[in-house]
Amino acid sequence: MNTTTGSFQAVLQKTHSRVEVKFATIRKICPIGEGVSSTVWRYEDIVSDTFLVLKQIPMNSDSSCVSMVAKELVLCFGINHPAVTTCHSVFFTSNNKSNLHFMDNSFHLAMELMDGGSMLDVLTMCKVVDRNAHFMPTDVLACIAESVLSVLDLLHDEIHIIHRDVKPANILVSTSGQAKLADLGIAWDLACTTSHDNHTKEWVGTTLYMSLERLRGDRYSFSSDIWSLGLVLVDVASENYT
Repeated sequence: MNTTTGSFQAVLQKTHSRVEVKFATIRKICPIGEGVSSTVWRYEDIVSDTFLVLKQIPMNSDSSCVSMVAKELVLCFGINHPAVTTCHSVFFTSNNKSNLHFMDNSFHLAMELMDGGSMLDVLTMCKVVDRNAHFMPTDVLACIAESVLSVLDLLHDEIHIIHRDVKPANILVSTSGQAKLADLGIAWDLACTTSHDNHTKEWVGTTLYMSLERLRGDRYSFSSDIWSLGLVLVDVASENYT
């Protein structure tokens, strides 16, 4: 067993509180957001009367898509960290007849609901209410930074992967004061190959928050995530977010 596999399995073995979610007892309510390869829905578990999130990822014959989905399933369901959104269950629907709310040939990740939305949602809402308001105090930003840095420490040091898309839309918050990092679908394992060249030059992520070496198309590593987080914090703290 190599070091990366061993450390990842150690993370998987940590205990974590998950809600038992059954496919037959969940009901879609409304869409929350949509990405390049997935749609996120708010849904209700009618047995426990609990509101959660369902991330729907349709499958196709594209091998890169299949690889990305497989990686996200392993990471989302396996990682146990208080500042990573919890994945409660994973479903796959194929020729689905029992629950017409769900698309065929798709994976569905049942995840915890962060009721404050993303940092992007908060920033957008605050600008609508008062464009000149100081909408993100520095002590709040410090708590968010601490949470995200703790996740990046886990990803970098224990699992040896780069997130590659740290941005306001992927930092989720709750009304109870929690901040969590989401969307691990394009994260990349630096230790899974002996050559970094093929994978640490890939153009993925959000240009606005990319590090300089990524924008230049050069090789990049863990520090690119730290740079991205720094840009997020400076952007928000300086109130120049647009």
